[in-house]
Amino acid sequence: MAKMIPDVNPMTIENEGERCFYTIAMDLPAEYTVLYGYKYGEDHEAAQAPDIIWEIDFIVVHPAMGFVTIEVKQGDVMYRDGVFHELKSRGQYQAMKKDPVKQASDAMYGVLHQYQEKSGERVFPLKIKYALCFPDSMRLSGNMPEALGRECVLLEEHLTNPEALEEGLVAVFGGKRGRQEPEACRLLLDKVLNPRFNVFATWEDQLAAFHWNAEKVLTEEQSRILEETEYDKRKIFLGGAGTGKTFLAMEKARMLAAEGKRVLLTCFNINLARYVFPQEVEGIKAIHFHGLLEEVLRSCGVEEAFFQGRSGELSLYYDRMMPDRVLECLDYLEDDQRFDAMIIDEGQDFLNDWVALLEMMLREPGEFYIFADPDQNLFRKQLINLDSFPVSRHKLTLNLRNTRRINHWLQKVIPGLKLRDRLTQGPEVQAFAWKTPEEELTLVKKEITRLVSQGVKPRRITVLSTHRKENSSFKDVTHIKEWALDDSGNPRSDGIKFTTIRKFKGLESDIAFLIGVCPDTPVASPADVYVGSSRARFMLYVFHREDWRV
Repeated sequence: MAKMIPDVNPMTIENEGERCFYTIAMDLPAEYTVLYGYKYGEDHEAAQAPDIIWEIDFIVVHPAMGFVTIEVKQGDVMYRDGVFHELKSRGQYQAMKKDPVKQASDAMYGVLHQYQEKSGERVFPLKIKYALCFPDSMRLSGNMPEALGRECVLLEEHLTNPEALEEGLVAVFGGKRGRQEPEACRLLLDKVLNPRFNVFATWEDQLAAFHWNAEKVLTEEQSRILEETEYDKRKIFLGGAGTGKTFLAMEKARMLAAEGKRVLLTCFNINLARYVFPQEVEGIKAIHFHGLLEEVLRSCGVEEAFFQGRSGELSLYYDRMMPDRVLECLDYLEDDQRFDAMIIDEGQDFLNDWVALLEMMLREPGEFYIFADPDQNLFRKQLINLDSFPVSRHKLTLNLRNTRRINHWLQKVIPGLKLRDRLTQGPEVQAFAWKTPEEELTLVKKEITRLVSQGVKPRRITVLSTHRKENSSFKDVTHIKEWALDDSGNPRSDGIKFTTIRKFKGLESDIAFLIGVCPDTPVASPADVYVGSSRARFMLYVFHREDWRV
């Protein structure tokens, strides 16, 4: 079959004659290239008509004969007094608005001129021809004009089958094939008749635009919420992943510190406190909850603050024993160790008793704010009872972190989640099924390699595992190709990062690879998948065992 450009369904071509020619031409031998509806312009006429684009119905290219431009005219046609006429209604002939011979010859010379300009060659080594096709006409009589030879007219008989059309085309070229000139035909097609170009943005370009838009949306929403809640001195902010809770918490802390207040900004996740919270802002103490407790115990001379018991008692120690020891020390705290305002981020990770303990570290009257998402509770079976706090609540409903497609994916993972989105850029969420950990690793490496080879910076990628590295498909991996794998837990690392979902809770990455998702493990619960997926700002890949279903 011939190569058709464009390759369309012939039934979509409105002109019956052109449709007939296209249909038969499709079955010409493979060495033919047939272009339909080719548009071109002529430089030498640009001064008179700079905006005019001409069109020729067909161009047929053959590597051993050359190219021919063909104008198709339906119905009965007559040539007299130097003018082409077409049969109209009531049996009367009417002069054509355009001379088809001129249309075909202009196109031929136009293509030749473009070939010379774009290839740098003065001569096209094969024949160049123009022809007319009258698909409704079966007979030809009379004398032909000098500009149109009999062999350059195709009739209905040439459109009965591909063999007849090829016979007619060979006649147009003089009745025989010459030596093949594949390079000249390649230049003609690639540079003139079928050029290609891309208008595109790299992943880095798209990410830069996404960040700019996301920052604008986040700033606008932050300002609105903080204005609305300016006079609330005790409040709980409830919102799903990506609603900007952490950024609101930090901005609220800065505003309070600017008023001369001593502010505690705390959370459960040590990496969130270490790498995201502001560390050197005057008036703000940013620290994870148990780090704060250790500091209090040290200041009171309790040296046994560090856990030295059996591993099975670790949870009991941090949940109960350590907070109880701090409670005993509160009466000994100096005034400068207390706070005017306290902000808890990721509040769903806290126990009620912890919140009560922090309240006791406030100076009167004290401001108190909690930012929480109950759907992200991963660490404890008993949720904090936020209803037990007699304070006002503010619901956050706009997803400020994730693209629209990721936001829709999150709502599949947590069906009751209803967040509006404003960040429309971004590709589809990609899900890959695997049978074995080895197959999973191969799939992940392939996709990361593809992204980096397309210009994505390795630092934008984080691999989030349901299990620790030694228990995952990445247990022996230190590099992917030449790019180092950083499992230090630092989200600001320049390399490809590897960490667990739970350690990365509260953090975010432009591109997240969620791995190790299985239906039979407690660390891949819907809450875990939700937390891991929501870390991805722009691009999300999910690698799951083939029997897992969202």
